[in-house]
Amino acid sequence: LRNFRWHGRRSAVKPGPGLRAVAPMAPPRSQSSASTMGSWVSWWLDMHAGDSFEDAPSVLSSDGAGGFSFFVAACFTVNYVVGTGFLALPWAFNEAGLVLSALVLVAFGIAADVSKNMMLEAIAVVDALERQDLSRRSLTPRRSLARALKPDSPDAKDLFAAESPDRVLWRDGVAEQTALLRRSEDAGRRSSLARPSNLVVGDRRFEVTELCAALLGRRGKDFYAFTNGAYLYGALWAYGSVFANALAAHVKLSFISEQEGVSYLIYLAAYAACVVPLSCMELHEQVVTQVSLAALRGVLVVAMVGTVINATVADDDESFDGTDGVQGAPLFRPEHLFKMAPIAAYANIFHHSIPNLAHTMKDRTQLVPMFASVFVFCNVAYGVIGVLVANYFGDDTLASANINWVDYSAGSAAWTDVVSYFVVIFPAMDVLSVFPLCAITLGNNLCAACHGDRAQEVLEGPRKLSWRLAAALPPLVGACFVSDLGIITDFSGTLGFLIGFFFPALLYLAAMRRASSELNVSKLATGSGRLSHEGQQGSERESLLWAPVVYAVEVVLNGREWPKTAHSTRMANPLSALVMIAFGVLGLASVFMCLVLDTAGAL
Repeated sequence: LRNFRWHGRRSAVKPGPGLRAVAPMAPPRSQSSASTMGSWVSWWLDMHAGDSFEDAPSVLSSDGAGGFSFFVAACFTVNYVVGTGFLALPWAFNEAGLVLSALVLVAFGIAADVSKNMMLEAIAVVDALERQDLSRRSLTPRRSLARALKPDSPDAKDLFAAESPDRVLWRDGVAEQTALLRRSEDAGRRSSLARPSNLVVGDRRFEVTELCAALLGRRGKDFYAFTNGAYLYGALWAYGSVFANALAAHVKLSFISEQEGVSYLIYLAAYAACVVPLSCMELHEQVVTQVSLAALRGVLVVAMVGTVINATVADDDESFDGTDGVQGAPLFRPEHLFKMAPIAAYANIFHHSIPNLAHTMKDRTQLVPMFASVFVFCNVAYGVIGVLVANYFGDDTLASANINWVDYSAGSAAWTDVVSYFVVIFPAMDVLSVFPLCAITLGNNLCAACHGDRAQEVLEGPRKLSWRLAAALPPLVGACFVSDLGIITDFSGTLGFLIGFFFPALLYLAAMRRASSELNVSKLATGSGRLSHEGQQGSERESLLWAPVVYAVEVVLNGREWPKTAHSTRMANPLSALVMIAFGVLGLASVFMCLVLDTAGAL
């Protein structure tokens, strides 16, 4: 052991999921030199006897019993997904046609659900890669100790005799034994990872920026950080403006000032006083607020659907002032499809927040059905509201459909006023729940983009507040000066095509590529089955953005298998990932061009 540096304690690497922490014990010191080696060896083996990557990752939240239940996690997800964008769907249904809009909404809902599964699989693979790396580093000292021993020494025999017969067979010396030990340990890790049940979202929380850094390299990380920042800053800016404008228009503070601009600033300041503290809290500290607002969202949907059905059945001019009953809407209007597409995409995007939601759920084996149930609920509600409201108001449908309820006049005066004010005002109040959720996601990703591997350490300390404030304050300050964000949100909203479809599919393909070559969860090698643990180096790192696409093309053309995880579904596969990437890129390009032409008056 002359060249072996003894640390006297376990590696400083913190044990991740699947690695058991063992308390350091002092090695024996008062023994003769003849028996010292054997004692040190025995002590070392005792310390590391439980270190094995074969332990499955924890599928339970680190919060233990405090993890989110299925219902609570679904409420948080509904708040992430719905926002206030669904109020523009009736207008979009009237513009593009009822049938065409319904088909587009179904297509976007299915695509968003599939890309959600792809994001979960990418998280599971990166978690497995990190656990494998931790396991290798914890086993390195044992291998160094084995190499330091002479082949025929008693201490070497004691070392390997301490291992179970099925892992180490004593044959022709330490050299062969060391090779057998190494192959046994590697095979044990890889055979463990070959089980899809072990490839599951673990206890380690990854931000999407971290996933991009691990799978797509620095350029991919920077590209996502810019896209996500522009998208979420635009959304947060819009939330502040929507809240202040709605209240300033319908609840005027005339006793303070007759100017609407003054009321706007007062309401914006009140909004900031509510959402900024919430943005500095963690998700588990907002359960009551988020569940309550999710329940009120359901009440809003019931109120809108119930009143418009009653008005449609009555088909008179008494339900809503200024209308002559059912106006009707076209069934197909393909020339206005570009108006429906970004709204349908925006109404289904929450993929930037999947890691946070997945990390807080108690039983992570239920992530796929939980997210799927939310998509079904939301898109059914979207379709019902879109068809009924657009069919009744026709061309009178406003861009924010709840404003049509200002003229609601059916029933008794008291009932009419309650319903009218609730439908008109609640969406403005509802952004109280959306803003902090998006600000948390944005702040965490900004931190990950700047601090890299140290991001989680920073987010667990006091510096977390600075990143949350960096996400929450700038859009509120901007809303003080610019309250009309129509054009800005139109263009920033198109980035949702990249966040919801392009990046999840690209991360999925990159994760499957890494899993097939480093975790051996499928035999994609050309016959030899040999694995490479060298990682990306040199020119390979420069190709990280397009290499996943090449991998997917090879898998599809050659009919090969691809890795499976605990979150795998039939719809999530390399072929659908290629379609999703093309969908995201072409959708962004076409909608962006149509918006430019529409702004210029050409459409």
